[in-house]
Amino acid sequence: MVLHVEGETYLIFFEDLPYPIINRRQMDATFLRDLNNSFSNIEWSNEDYYYILIEGIKTNIRNMSFKDFYWLQMKIDIPIQPFKSRWALVLPNNVFGWNYIWENVHSKVLSYKTQSSLWMMTNLNFISAYTLSRMYSLPNICCKCNNAEEGYAHCFLFCPISNLVYMHFDGILRQFHDVDLEIEEKAFGIPLKNTNKLGKQLRNYFVACVKCVLFRNRARDCNGNNEIKSKILIAKCKKYITTDLEIKFLNYRAKSKLTTFRKTFLINNILGTITSNNNSINFTCNI
Repeated sequence: MVLHVEGETYLIFFEDLPYPIINRRQMDATFLRDLNNSFSNIEWSNEDYYYILIEGIKTNIRNMSFKDFYWLQMKIDIPIQPFKSRWALVLPNNVFGWNYIWENVHSKVLSYKTQSSLWMMTNLNFISAYTLSRMYSLPNICCKCNNAEEGYAHCFLFCPISNLVYMHFDGILRQFHDVDLEIEEKAFGIPLKNTNKLGKQLRNYFVACVKCVLFRNRARDCNGNNEIKSKILIAKCKKYITTDLEIKFLNYRAKSKLTTFRKTFLINNILGTITSNNNSINFTCNI
């Protein structure tokens, strides 16, 4: 704990906190006391790791997520997570690996805007025709395909217009990692295992950007038939990815990390190339 008093900074360790803690606010005193006591539950094992007992079984705290560790230490049950039951209805035959799913959502190669969109899609807590129909008995009609939305994830999983957009980019996706685009990948991306990890990561990046565009345009009406509507969204996807890559290029160039940029985003120059002209280094997107 860091304490600032009259311009001076002091380090205070939990073992130095007074017991009982004297504080005008009982809520703060109780919280700090419980936090201090919780550290006494951590013990050192002869197997060279710190552990806590969970139902009498030693559990290495390094193998726990911080969230699970926090809730356990504070002796509070993990809150109900409604998105899990919703996804069980959307994909009833899927075995959900939530660790890899959230790793893909918060991937460092994604912009914050893309991560924010993925977070809402993964939580299934956004406004759509389906949710408005359930809450206010409004018409359950997708703005893009004019069909009834069958559930929370219609705009990025089942909408015929969205599927036309995915199909347009199938050739590019296969250059990253040559597999069919299944519904599970549309929902969560591909797990990043050792084999072709960079290719899978770039494929996840591209699909995430496309999903972001589809998601953020879910309530915008488009005129024309399905082909015209899909072409409008395809153009928006290309613009979004191009702009995102150009911003990333400028950031990496400013940090003198163009080698990392090439390795991460320009595998086989599928998405673009870097050129040097008159002592100037530039990036050109190819999509």
